[in-house]
Amino acid sequence: MIKEFCDICKVEIDNRDVLAIVSTPIKNYKVCKECLDDLIQYIQNRENNFKLENKRYERDYRNKWEEIC
Repeated sequence: MIKEFCDICKVEIDNRDVLAIVSTPIKNYKVCKECLDDLIQYIQNRENNFKLENKRYERDYRNKWEEIC
């Protein structure tokens, strides 16, 4: 019986639990369900922050912040 571990939190995963495989250009990671949920939430937060910064830039709010400071 082969033991499998989550590459992020290093917890042993049973064969009954399904591991998600996250592919990056450098390496493929096997992650557990909890780490996958955290990773998805992190990516969505970063994406939303990026969208907000782009909107500020497009509407030229960045200059207003410089004037205030």
